[in-house]
Amino acid sequence: MLVGFVSIVLSFYLVACLAVVQQKSPDFTHKSVGEIIAAVSDGDKVALRSAFKQLSHSRQLRQAGDEIARIILNSPDAKIYHLAKLTYLYNLLPPDHRQAPEVFFELSSRDSKILRQVAWETAKLKPSARMTSLILRRVNSLIGSDNDEELFKPHIAEAIAANRVTKLYSVVRAGLMHNQHESFVRAMQELNPKRASSDFLDYLALASVDDLRQQSPTSVNILACVKIFEHLEKYPVSVHHRRFESLFWYAISRNLVFSEAAITILERYYGQHAGYLAQLLSRLPYWAQHSFVENLARVLTPLSRQFLVVLKQKTSGVDVIDEINQLIR
Repeated sequence: MLVGFVSIVLSFYLVACLAVVQQKSPDFTHKSVGEIIAAVSDGDKVALRSAFKQLSHSRQLRQAGDEIARIILNSPDAKIYHLAKLTYLYNLLPPDHRQAPEVFFELSSRDSKILRQVAWETAKLKPSARMTSLILRRVNSLIGSDNDEELFKPHIAEAIAANRVTKLYSVVRAGLMHNQHESFVRAMQELNPKRASSDFLDYLALASVDDLRQQSPTSVNILACVKIFEHLEKYPVSVHHRRFESLFWYAISRNLVFSEAAITILERYYGQHAGYLAQLLSRLPYWAQHSFVENLARVLTPLSRQFLVVLKQKTSGVDVIDEINQLIR
């Protein structure tokens, strides 16, 4: 009996799978632009792909963009899901569509979170001088309304970066500190890579010492930190940065990605700043100095060996000196 029941269930499952496999894309070959757009507003992803394919084939992408923009800008009472689907198609169209800034500005003012999100996607995919101007207006409006939850969304940072709105760098920086999403790191890199290095060190300093002693720190975004370490290799931060010692704490983290990345970055400074760095490290607790020397032993290089010689002269920790002696003798 159980076998029979299982067979019935499997039969229904196979029929369902077959129905999915046999699902055909809608045929838009002889449809007008208006008919295609109407079908997309009520269709699914399959219809969306078919519509874009047909519009591309018939070279009607720009005409479709004009029609979608007209609907968005002149249909305030249109259903949210209709507008969202049309905007998805609009975002696939050529990036230089002349009404893209107005489409963005209109949708980004709506109450619907979905429409606001696709609006910022439009801003990211269709950058222009006019788009930059309207992004500034919209962001200033969000700042004026004290709406941090909306302002510090990753898709807003992505749109700001795509349009290179350098005036909003401070907003993106605040977003990183507030939201911690890696999109803010990428945006800061794009807008001002040299300034970003200094600000990234402030972000790394948010992690507590106890948290960094865990394999999976929670006070910072691990992906954001990885991107920051990659950035610091290309754009070194000043050794006199007030948070520079944070790199030593990352170097003794139990998270091996953090530890190895921080050690690699620190080695760039040994040649010219060994004395200063040794002095900085010698101010940390002896257990931290000892952990640093132990971790350095995993990737000991001629430069790091020279640094240990200098550290030996600066530290007063007996165990630290003994550990160094075992490594450099």
